Amino acid sequence: MKKIILVLILSCITVHGFAKPAYRENMQNYLKKNPVQQNSQPRVLSFHFDEIHLNVLKNLLAIEKKVTLIVDSDVDMNHQFPLHLRNSNFFEFLDVTTRQLGLQYEVLNSKTIRVYK
Repeated sequence: MKKIILVLILSCITVHGFAKPAYRENMQNYLKKNPVQQNSQPRVLSFHFDEIHLNVLKNLLAIEKKVTLIVDSDVDMNHQFPLHLRNSNFFEFLDVTTRQLGLQYEVLNSKTIRVYK
């Protein structure tokens, strides 16, 4: 009988440890300060295309990163170019791509970018 009581006490201590309430409170405070985004996405991009149209790239970014590219009318959307990037963050990707095409960009807000010559 003593062994059963000892096992129950030890299991209660391991299940309801003394450090857990502080841990839970710390985690709740952390999550309040740094909320987890429900649809969070990876921070890096990798694209490998021998030839890609700017129009296709625009659609890929809209789907993958939920970013809207507003491209000026004087930019050729059917222009083909090679694109080989691996594990780049979004702004590295944007810098390399626009520089390669001789274009510039302006960030209008967190989800909209204007591309122009």
